[in-house]
Parts: sequence; C-alpha cells; structure tokens
Amino acid sequence: MKFLCVPCDSPMKLQSVGPPERGSLSVVYSCPECGYEMAMLTNAYETQVVQSLGVRIGPDTGAVVPSKAGMRVSVLTGFNMKR
Repeated sequence: MKFLCVPCDSPMKLQSVGPPERGSLSVVYSCPECGYEMAMLTNAYETQVVQSLGVRIGPDTGAVVPSKAGMRVSVLTGFNMKR
C-alpha cells in the first residue's frame, strides 16, 4: 500500500512513527515534492492486531524479517517466501 499526495500525485514518504501511546500508534507521511504532510492514528485494537501478526511498522532497514503469517503460509503449503 502506498499513500499518494493529492496536490501533486507523488508517492509520500514515511516521515515518523510515534511509539504506541495508550495503545495507539501515530504515523506521519510527507510528500518529497511539495512538503504536504498526512498523519494516521491507529486505535489500540488495530495496533494490537498488527503487532500480533509480527508486522513491523517503520522505515525500511533493508533487513528481511518474515512475519508470523508468512511463516505459517510456508509451513502449511511448503511455499518458500524468498523465491
């Protein structure tokens, strides 16, 4: 999923991820072209569901870390996720 800047139709970049506060997570995206910013605030239940799946939210560090859901798919089907 990507967020696009409405004014200039450019893909937005992840600016910051706020730590879960009272269970909610805040994520800020900004447009590299015009500087437009957008924030997303998850509710506590959404944050818990995402964390239980092993999904990491934040800047890409280049490290490949399979999620628990991906491991489950590969175990159940024999499908290698790295192909």
